[in-house]
Amino acid sequence: MLAEYSSFWRNVIPGDLFIQEIFHGVIAMPFAYLIYKKTKSLKHFLLVILFAYAIDVDHLIDYFLYFGLRFNLADFLSGVYFEVTNRAVVPFHAWEWLALLGLVAYKRGWKSLFTVLALSLLAHLIFDSITVGSALFYSIMYRWFNGFTYLI
Repeated sequence: MLAEYSSFWRNVIPGDLFIQEIFHGVIAMPFAYLIYKKTKSLKHFLLVILFAYAIDVDHLIDYFLYFGLRFNLADFLSGVYFEVTNRAVVPFHAWEWLALLGLVAYKRGWKSLFTVLALSLLAHLIFDSITVGSALFYSIMYRWFNGFTYLI
């Protein structure tokens, strides 16, 4: 079923990172609304959206592994380094982190930063799993055991 959604989204959303970043914010909206309803905090609402974007800072690891220490925004947003190297380290993109965040968030409550981070990561991973076509790929253990090979 995920493959069917993935094929649909690949036709709707271009593969470049910039367009996908826009959609991360859109997908985070219901999660941000949920935390707003629970906390009545505009700050928490905005942080869910902000962190849904910020998770992709880990793409810099893959970018620098391919391009070295030089930085070009166009190259970074193209995401070409994933395709060319056939690798994706992206350490923040992991269901395992979500499980840990979720446990702490449950203990700390709706107003904790852990809840904000868990909801942001959940929104982000749902979108990425659909666009990539694999939820399993977003297990850091799975990627590690497979040499971080992109889409095994």
